[in-house]
Amino acid sequence: MRITLLGNPYSTNSLYRHARGISYMTKKGRELKVSYIKQIQEQYKKKPLTDELSIEVHIYFGNLRVHDWDNFHKISMDAMTGIVWVDDVQIYKATVEKHYDKANPRIEIIVDKYK
Repeated sequence: MRITLLGNPYSTNSLYRHARGISYMTKKGRELKVSYIKQIQEQYKKKPLTDELSIEVHIYFGNLRVHDWDNFHKISMDAMTGIVWVDDVQIYKATVEKHYDKANPRIEIIVDKYK
């Protein structure tokens, strides 16, 4: 199964703030997560998967700046929890690839049973 989340991927660092030892999601982060949840619900209408899973994450950036691969998919994984899978602890294998697509920045997530 493939889920496509439209829009420019944002770094986790830009979506959370830290103050006095407490981390919290910014307004921009909450809005992005709500957008992702709506997009996921439009594409996946079954019960959450309960199997051990393998995922491929393809991150398509709209610019050629240097991006760390690990900062851009956390919020999308959190948004899929309870919709596509029960909990992301079910993910046993994950592959992340970076791509560039100025005309159509997005995150594509391919979910399969772990083999």
